[in-house]
Amino acid sequence: MLRSLRLMTLLAASGSIALVVFVRPTRAETVDAGKVYVIDGDTVAVARERIRLLGIDAPETREARCERERVAGYRTKARIVDLLRFSQSVDIRRQGHDPYGRTLARIIVDGRDLGEQLARESGPALPSGRRSESRSARALVRPGRLLRQL
Repeated sequence: MLRSLRLMTLLAASGSIALVVFVRPTRAETVDAGKVYVIDGDTVAVARERIRLLGIDAPETREARCERERVAGYRTKARIVDLLRFSQSVDIRRQGHDPYGRTLARIIVDGRDLGEQLARESGPALPSGRRSESRSARALVRPGRLLRQL
């Protein structure tokens, strides 16, 4: 009986340690907007960390399918730059990593989710949800025709 109690205590303790070690809480931090470098319409960098915005799928700038998509991508990038230029605070709420090693995060600018704001505006950034929904939305952006809002 004592042996089984010790074993159960040991298992419970090791399980608690495993939870602490392997289940990390979301890392959040507030940074100066001037330290955020905008790479494209859905990716920014802070120091050496690349951060992919959750909540949107912006048109591509480097691997665009057509010139209109490239222009729309640069327009989205410029909008992010404008929003950051006049902001007081930028909160980064990290939520894991994507297959390319980028940090996945919600970026909160002056209390508003940047991805949600871009998706709501009449710009070309599309709201993203599950991966398949994002692909479906991306398929609607074709050469010669660009969705402004989903």
